[in-house]
Amino acid sequence: DFNPTAVLTSLGLAASGDRKADWRVAVWANGGSFALMARDPNDREAIELATRTFQRLKEEGTWGLGRVALRDELERAQAYTGAFLAASMAEGYTVSYSAAPGPWLTPSVGNRGTHGFWPGPVDLDASFVAFGGGTAARRLPRGKLVDVAPTIAKLLGLTMTGVEGKNLIP
Repeated sequence: DFNPTAVLTSLGLAASGDRKADWRVAVWANGGSFALMARDPNDREAIELATRTFQRLKEEGTWGLGRVALRDELERAQAYTGAFLAASMAEGYTVSYSAAPGPWLTPSVGNRGTHGFWPGPVDLDASFVAFGGGTAARRLPRGKLVDVAPTIAKLLGLTMTGVEGKNLIP
């Protein structure tokens, strides 16, 4: 488990101990990825320090960071509104939900089956299972979360229009 809050605490950017209101950057943790949010979006010093630090940890290759995306890329992907940085974890790593200062990396103790991953690693894809009368066994192509509703509509014999997702059933 990688603890981005512990990293921010050691940089003096996250609240710690009795200074709960004294934070500059917070973590939005999602199991296989996390995003960083600045309390003040104009706090360039905090944003630049955090960005440099997490990019360096990614480059070192020993902290489990698989991908680091900055604001421009996040906006294009319509991901993590308001975040200035997001990172997905490398295979075998998860994000710690601990807000406590301490070690940056600890052995995982069973945090599995979570959500909120940057699209990409096939091993982290969610499963879609439907069963019942008239539901044929089949493999669907890789899709997005927004494709679930149109796909279920198709199974129910309904049509959805004006939605972002698409039916995955050929």
